[in-house]
Amino acid sequence: MPSKKKARTPRTKSTPPARVCFFISDSGGLVTEIFHGCMDAFRHIPGVRLTSLPFREGGFEVARKWKPSLAIAHIQHEKQAELIQSLGIPVINTSGVRDEFLFPTVTLDNHATGRMAAEHLLGKNLKAFAYMGSSEVRHSRERLEGFSAAVKEAGGGEVVTWNRSIRGLGVDDPESHLPLAHELLDWVRSQPPGLGVFCMDDYVAQAFLDHLALAVENPLERIAVISGHHGRMPTFPSVSGVMQSTEKWGSEVARVTMLLLKGRAKIPQLTRIPPAGVLPMETTAGHFQEDPDVHSAILFIHRMVHEGINVHDVIASLPGVHRRTLERRFSESVGHGILEEIQSARVERARLLLADSEHSLATISDQCGFSSVRHFHRVFMDREGVTPTAFRKQRSVHAQGAVI
Repeated sequence: MPSKKKARTPRTKSTPPARVCFFISDSGGLVTEIFHGCMDAFRHIPGVRLTSLPFREGGFEVARKWKPSLAIAHIQHEKQAELIQSLGIPVINTSGVRDEFLFPTVTLDNHATGRMAAEHLLGKNLKAFAYMGSSEVRHSRERLEGFSAAVKEAGGGEVVTWNRSIRGLGVDDPESHLPLAHELLDWVRSQPPGLGVFCMDDYVAQAFLDHLALAVENPLERIAVISGHHGRMPTFPSVSGVMQSTEKWGSEVARVTMLLLKGRAKIPQLTRIPPAGVLPMETTAGHFQEDPDVHSAILFIHRMVHEGINVHDVIASLPGVHRRTLERRFSESVGHGILEEIQSARVERARLLLADSEHSLATISDQCGFSSVRHFHRVFMDREGVTPTAFRKQRSVHAQGAVI
């Protein structure tokens, strides 16, 4: 009897992956960081192909041939908006610069950023508050609004503003910047001693400090400075700043992307990413201590804490000052000892790295100046009441609930 042939199961055609094009307008800057956060999120989502192209006409020619399903871009002006609309596909914007949101937008919570900067400065012994940033862009105005509201609610008075742009010194002849440097110094001196200045971002903060340094030997004697976006740019002196999570920014862009690709009807027109916290550095350390040696010691701690410094190193940074004398004066001025200040600076930095990065405990321990992971674990547990790993898990759960 002839054997029956087994019926073949018809093959089902697999669904092609959705194509998402991320247009990048910088090289190694903020938008690239958002892209990397987005890319990390899409690694765990099947059925999506993500590519990056330059945000210019040449990149759009390639995109038209590739035929993406959706585009992501950091849209800052009308020409860019018109260019990306020409693709005729859904668009997600990551910029908070423009006044109108033509596309679903995922950007920073700039009001919360301003409030966070104000809370940090209000914790210092400051007498007046100021803001430096452009009034022509939305995110700067929102940071000022949040900052001013928080200062006023705390009884800190009206915030004075400097609206004119400040260009970085770059490789220019410093003498060409002297007129503006003296104008800025006069502006600072017209305010009460103990001025807290909130700068739009690291670039404005560095340009401001560089100009002041041309006109006065130690600008940090009169002012405290905090940045609204602590980025990857190295600063000198080290600038305290509000930490913005570009990883969370990118992952939320990926989430909204999936909503659009699945045809969900209710897409949020505006999603705000909350800031991660303030990274205290040199520019807000020790303000305002009447004892100049204590002031210098605190600046040294916050500048060098990542190097694994100890009390002896702090004493050595002030030649001619006896150890017992400095320790007594430090405790009288600050309310705690030098070692306590060092440990506090380390733990504060560790809190932010645990909450806003995926670095290993060994890497965080090293970046915060602890002698070992065991030392990091013990000090963190003593001060926070939880282990570094438990703290990271708590913050991760909180962040997932906050980003909506």
